Amino acid sequence: EGGSMNTATAPAEPLAIIPKGKTRCIIVRLASFKGVTRLDIREHYRDDNGEWAPTKQGIGFPCDERVGLLIDAIRQAQELIGRGVKP
Repeated sequence: EGGSMNTATAPAEPLAIIPKGKTRCIIVRLASFKGVTRLDIREHYRDDNGEWAPTKQGIGFPCDERVGLLIDAIRQAQELIGRGVKP
């Protein structure tokens, strides 16, 4: 995802923090970018102050029908994993 993050307002509290090792995690949150509410799923790292800081690794998109498509895809993946299906 391109563009500067400087035009975003302060992000909302995390909806989920998913551990990814000792110094990394994935944070899911709603954020506003250029006046549009977006779903942001981004990798973060621990900065020198011990706070989570965002990396460029992640995705963000407007909260429209794409959120439903993502939820459907995750449910399908969960079902396949539950059945033991391998890629």
